[in-house]
Amino acid sequence: MPKSTLDRLPCDGTHMKPSSMIVRAFDGSRREVMGEIEIPVQIGPFTFNITFQVMDIKPAYSCLLGRPWIHSAGVVPSSLHQKLKFIVEDKLVIVSGEEDMLVSCPTPTHYIEAAEEALETSF
Repeated sequence: MPKSTLDRLPCDGTHMKPSSMIVRAFDGSRREVMGEIEIPVQIGPFTFNITFQVMDIKPAYSCLLGRPWIHSAGVVPSSLHQKLKFIVEDKLVIVSGEEDMLVSCPTPTHYIEAAEEALETSF
């Protein structure tokens, strides 16, 4: 969870515990974790206590729920359908993601044109 998200929540950051964890970012760089904090999060009609790693970063998301929560809650995530499905108290809960998600590539993609005599190879 970004520190900026934690700062906007109505919880006291003094409950953050120290952490010596180092996280590898998508670009391969290493990022230090400021600490970890357990926060009650309402997902669908249910509340879960989720432990978040707090980092001083500028991400495109407010928080990542992560595998520990996915496994403990028995969630079936679908990145294709942007949904989470899980069962709590014998009830099937389906949580839909944001409708207008946009994935973009801010850097130009290089294109190389090949001559007709270029060798074709199958993988």
